[in-house]
Amino acid sequence: MAAPRSILKRNLSQPQVTVPDGVNIPAPKSDVEARNLRTALMHAEQIRSQKETSLHILSCIETLSLLPSKIPAPAEEVAQFKTDVALFQPSDYSALLEERNVNGFCGYTLCDNPPKQAQKTKVWLKPEGERRFCGKECARKALYVRAQLDEVPAWERRAGLNNEIRLKDEVEIRELDLPIRVKESAEERDTKALTEERIGKQTGKKVTLITDEIMEKQLTGTSSGGYVKFEFDQLVHDSIEGYRVSNKKLIKGKKRSEDDDDDDSDEEHD
Repeated sequence: MAAPRSILKRNLSQPQVTVPDGVNIPAPKSDVEARNLRTALMHAEQIRSQKETSLHILSCIETLSLLPSKIPAPAEEVAQFKTDVALFQPSDYSALLEERNVNGFCGYTLCDNPPKQAQKTKVWLKPEGERRFCGKECARKALYVRAQLDEVPAWERRAGLNNEIRLKDEVEIRELDLPIRVKESAEERDTKALTEERIGKQTGKKVTLITDEIMEKQLTGTSSGGYVKFEFDQLVHDSIEGYRVSNKKLIKGKKRSEDDDDDDSDEEHD
């Protein structure tokens, strides 16, 4: 009977990591060497992808700096611009604007006009938006494209997750194609509201009219003038064994006590 094997025993077999062709390094002989080789190959692949993407972006900048071939721009060139610029970062797009200005074109890729000419002594006074483009409309179009660019480098993005670039002209045309709803006049709105109010559709309940006539209250008699009832009159602070003395009796008792005091004072003077 074979001895039981420990499940924690390390596998001493040769690690399955192949060395790429053209790399003059020995094959790994341990797990540590295999893990280090795997990490090195991963970083090398990232560097290679970064270099290839950077070269492709530079090639796109060179190509887009000479567009368009004619006005209006052909559909193929518009599609090429949208596809290539989706790989750009904002810094790459700024490089494209500078390259087009060097070639004597407006910063917007689909415009073949030259940028605005300014006096050399006043170039530094003009903002970048006015120096890069032929007019404000092209500046708005270029800014609309730049706002859609991703800050993450293209070689760090997941495959197939590049932004779909939309042009300002396409968005405006799409908005114009939407159905336009004619605004109702004030008279039509008032008539419609009155009709809904009458048939009870405005609140979803049956509308009832108030038929009661509001009458002004007529004052009868004069105010009592003497005793005014307050909300604290029901307290028992002025009651005697549960019996509350009325205000009139209190006034009479007060006058009687005052008369007795006057009689006592007269007797003392005598």
